[in-house]
Amino acid sequence: DCKCAIAETPRAIPRGESVTMAINYRPGNSSGSFRHRVFVESSDPGCPVAMLTVSGTVYRSLTLTPKTLSMGKTAIGTDINVKAYLACEETVKGISVEEIGGNALPISVTVTPITVQSATALVSQPNRVLSKAIDRKYVVHISIRTSDLKEGEYDGTLKLTVNPPRGVSTFIPYRFTVSSPIVICPQIVFLGRLEAYSERIGEVKLWMVQGEKFQILSLVSDIEDMTAKYSTDVSRESRMEWRYVSNDEVKKVDGTIKVTCLRLGDSKTKAKVKIIPVYGYAPPTPGHETPRGQ
Repeated sequence: DCKCAIAETPRAIPRGESVTMAINYRPGNSSGSFRHRVFVESSDPGCPVAMLTVSGTVYRSLTLTPKTLSMGKTAIGTDINVKAYLACEETVKGISVEEIGGNALPISVTVTPITVQSATALVSQPNRVLSKAIDRKYVVHISIRTSDLKEGEYDGTLKLTVNPPRGVSTFIPYRFTVSSPIVICPQIVFLGRLEAYSERIGEVKLWMVQGEKFQILSLVSDIEDMTAKYSTDVSRESRMEWRYVSNDEVKKVDGTIKVTCLRLGDSKTKAKVKIIPVYGYAPPTPGHETPRGQ
């Protein structure tokens, strides 16, 4: 009943057999739901005209800006909130998001309309081509909860579906890095060259990225001759004092200090463990000195 549906029919169908008929629907500039009838004429005296019904929904293409979400670096426990801008000729009643890059992200999405451009607004844009449907523009709010994520880089693709489950979808790559909320300086304790009965003293400073309060729960070193002192006070920054005393047997030091910290308000199951490497080297054994120039 319109010129928008074209059926490709075979010229002859052998008696007792069936064929597949393709129907091409051309929506042109129209959008939304459609329902049309297709009449198939044949030489069958019992059914000279067969009527088929073709129905469906035409969705206009989506434009999402930016094309890639580069969300930078954030600390564990600090949610990532970004905005994207969506242009669509369909009225957006809902939107869903799915991560298809293999990362299990706790992610949510909402959409809010910006404006619907009116004919008056288009007067100031003479170079714009007026179409039957006026673009609708929306802000897409994407939120990722990082409290349950591990440190590291995350990259993949988000699938955004407008008016799910049968709506049109678009894809947007993303990338971000999650780091520990606790910063340690220095990140490595270097004892330098060690002599018999030598002593090294130093300190390590710890603080929260977002200026929140935390507490050191424990401190453990796997180095036999190293001791450390720390405060269990809840504060925005803390200091750990360490002391190393070598005995008469000078040997290479290669170990770690394990610091367990807890952010104020978190349960102990969310305590963060930071590993501080500790290195020191012993002088060459007599008779095994490194030749000069090597």
